[in-house]
Amino acid sequence: APMVSTAANGLEAQGALSTMFAGLVAALRQAEHVPFDADYRAVDGEVVTLSPFELAGPASVLLNSADAATLPKLNASTINEFDVRALAAVEWEGTAPLFIVFQRVESRYVLKREPWRLMFADGRFVRDERPGLEVAERVDALLEGDVLYVTSWPRAHSVLDLTLWTREATVSEMDAFFAHKKLALADGFDSEALADTVV
Repeated sequence: APMVSTAANGLEAQGALSTMFAGLVAALRQAEHVPFDADYRAVDGEVVTLSPFELAGPASVLLNSADAATLPKLNASTINEFDVRALAAVEWEGTAPLFIVFQRVESRYVLKREPWRLMFADGRFVRDERPGLEVAERVDALLEGDVLYVTSWPRAHSVLDLTLWTREATVSEMDAFFAHKKLALADGFDSEALADTVV
């Protein structure tokens, strides 16, 4: 997906987002950090650290403020043109990022222009057809230097290239997965027939 910028779209909103993300980053720094281990599944409250991590692909433009400034702008007329998949908030120190916050954005949180959207304001519903984004109060990943702090592997993996940090499941791991009580499998199901396929 292409990268776009919202940097020029509303200083009040930018300030509020910066304040929110600064608080979330501070809490994330204080959380329990666990170095990445392919055989370990982090529990709630643990933050997985990947190091060294290199930002690659389209997101690499965020490593330099001059490159980031060339991104196309996301606004009311272009929001329908772009497949918005994530937010990236950058705290700059000179021309380099001090840190970058990533948040996965589900498509249902991208508000397209709708003629009959009703919003509650000042004690009553008002009609508001403007497009926009719903931003959750969370951080899915934080990049500081060459360390990536991951709070949600599925959401971070959906917007960042984490393929160097993943591996294929073994047959015994696949069998254990398919033995889970919440899965209902057909009689004669053969998990080994799925080997080397994407499911």
